Amino acid sequence: MSVENTVFMEKGKLPSPQEWLDAIRSNGFEMDMDTDFDPITHEGYIPCKYKGEDAGFEYWAEEVDFNEFLEEGTLTREEADELGDRSFMVTLITRGDFRELITAMIAAAVLCEMTDGLYAEGGAPPFITADNAVKRVKKYLPELEKETKKMTLARLKKLAKDDLIPFLKEKGFRIVNTLTFLKEGPEEIYYVIYPELSYGENLSVLVVFHTAEMQELIGDEFPSYIAKLVGGELEPGEPIDHSNGYIWKVGTEEQAKQALKEIRSCIEESALPFFESITDRQKLVDFIPTGLKRYGYADVVEKILAWKPKE
Repeated sequence: MSVENTVFMEKGKLPSPQEWLDAIRSNGFEMDMDTDFDPITHEGYIPCKYKGEDAGFEYWAEEVDFNEFLEEGTLTREEADELGDRSFMVTLITRGDFRELITAMIAAAVLCEMTDGLYAEGGAPPFITADNAVKRVKKYLPELEKETKKMTLARLKKLAKDDLIPFLKEKGFRIVNTLTFLKEGPEEIYYVIYPELSYGENLSVLVVFHTAEMQELIGDEFPSYIAKLVGGELEPGEPIDHSNGYIWKVGTEEQAKQALKEIRSCIEESALPFFESITDRQKLVDFIPTGLKRYGYADVVEKILAWKPKE
């Protein structure tokens, strides 16, 4: 599950990344943040640390048209009036990792304070004002820190560093985001293995293909967001299939270590052969359920098959 923390401000008040980090530290937060990015144009993951532990968030910034929000019903007229000239929007996104959520909330609150902005916690009104944003985050930090003791993708990554990660790197995969594995196959088809962790204890692993044409299904930048059109979940003893739904329990470190061993075996036994079986775009499309090809995804299927190699 993803969580958005959004700050609306006047564009001219946007600080440099170093000024932003300095303000975070001057507010007493034990947080570090990579500052090598352009806050106007950057889109993607920003590595951070909180109390010495790896964290971070996805970042994007854009000018917004409140009229579009009004038409969509995501803003009321009163909320648009409250925003006034704050038509530049910075959004920080996290996905189920409480340590990352903490860094996103701290960064958003401090940015709000620095810019006299309005902070939409969770990405939607009611807005938190600049004079209350940092106070609010500090109030909820103790409860959020309790949640960081639960299993996270960042902790799983550390547990996987001696076995699963080297194994997949040897197979030609690279890591993106926290623990997503990505490899480019034939005809600009990407092989993707990525875990979904819920409530700090339930882990599923998706094995999917991705092409540029699938991007319109999700709207956001790949590989931060990945379409699930072609593929399925890992399940011990089963081939990759849409109907799989296996959950590994990873609430403790012992459970997580055992799960990672089983996941490596499943990848070797079912995910890698599955990837190898899709050698061209026609086979990719053949795996899509017939109902999806006929209805909601017909246009995407047509575009996938229309692909031509670059000259």
